[in-house]
Amino acid sequence: MLRGSPWVMAVPVAASLRDADCKSRRDLPTCAPAHWASAVAVIVAGLAVAQLYQAISANFEKRLQIAADDLVDHTWVVRMGRVGYVARGIVFGLIALFLALAALRHQPEDAKGLDAVLAEITTHTYGLFALGLVALGLVAYGLFALVQARYRRIG
Repeated sequence: MLRGSPWVMAVPVAASLRDADCKSRRDLPTCAPAHWASAVAVIVAGLAVAQLYQAISANFEKRLQIAADDLVDHTWVVRMGRVGYVARGIVFGLIALFLALAALRHQPEDAKGLDAVLAEITTHTYGLFALGLVALGLVAYGLFALVQARYRRIG
């Protein structure tokens, strides 16, 4: 799983993030968590980009082995996969954003998980509509994962 550049770049980027309050070893206990949170934010952002890349490139299509006489339509499976990967990319991107904000502000309570990110979407204009689209995308990814479990070529 260490194929992508986001994993490789996370450590140097996080190491380069320096805070004005973290110049001495005495400040390390309060500053180290912010640096680790920054590293995690970079990694999660890399995962978000990887999900969006999967949606654009549709590389997963090569691993599907759907015969012409199967009940599943190849075109719809690819569409479900693309929509699902976009939804996952959006959710991972929002989680990375909140992790980065928590690290920059030194406020760990700003870091949010999946449930809080989805709840945060509803607080904005057209939030329920956006949440509905993300939810449909995640449902599409779930259906795609079920089809992929049946028709994925292994080996």
